[in-house]
Amino acid sequence: MTTEPETPQQTDQNIILLRQANPLVVRNGKAQKGLFRIDTDPETGERAISVEMASPDYSAQDAYERHDGGHPPTIGTIGISMDEIIRLNLQARPDPLPDNPHHWLLALPEGASNNSVQNPLKTFAVSRGWLYARPGTPPLR
Repeated sequence: MTTEPETPQQTDQNIILLRQANPLVVRNGKAQKGLFRIDTDPETGERAISVEMASPDYSAQDAYERHDGGHPPTIGTIGISMDEIIRLNLQARPDPLPDNPHHWLLALPEGASNNSVQNPLKTFAVSRGWLYARPGTPPLR
């Protein structure tokens, strides 16, 4: 019996996973390393990054509005493509939450260093720029 991989096989640039940026990780438009914070599950030890799947029914602006006024506050929505995720050997999988059906996780491969994941993700996101930010927000660099 074979099992299907959890990462969708499509690698189209149109498949984007969204992440909110806060003022601690983007200062005056300059992205910091912590843009893609890695959390560790206390029970399993799995290291992963929380993101949200964009879709025709859930845009970067929708994601921004969902998190606007939260803690920490969002200053804009960034994104990475499924192709970029696959190139970094991350495993993307749905992780719906009761209050957020769009939630996904990017699980790090065992032994991967934080820098080997965070730095390329930051570079990809910065090259794409803001997917949504309020007017007047400095460009992402």
